[in-house]
Amino acid sequence: MTSQVAKHQPQTIGPIPGLREEVQPYPHQQHAASFCLNALQSKFKGAIIADPPGLGKTLPALMTIAASRRLGDGPCVVVAPVSCCAQWMREITCFFSEVILQTLYYHTHQRTNI
Repeated sequence: MTSQVAKHQPQTIGPIPGLREEVQPYPHQQHAASFCLNALQSKFKGAIIADPPGLGKTLPALMTIAASRRLGDGPCVVVAPVSCCAQWMREITCFFSEVILQTLYYHTHQRTNI
């Protein structure tokens, strides 16, 4: 028995809250953000973006988080190696003009501080 997976047809995702005007995502990044936003509304409630390093996964992930957050929403948890956290924090300030994404990170050595 074979199964077919429908190919995602990206929809226009509209303006992303706080995204700097000068930031112009590449088409594949817009496609990835659209895919992720669509996946958040599916019964699975999430998705995985995977490709080789350096091809632009951070911006679509941040766009998805920014576009899906509403005032009063709970946290959005990103699980990543600690070595990635500083880079993500820099990219948030680079891509977004407003501080709409608060970043906190937890390291296992701080376990007693929670």
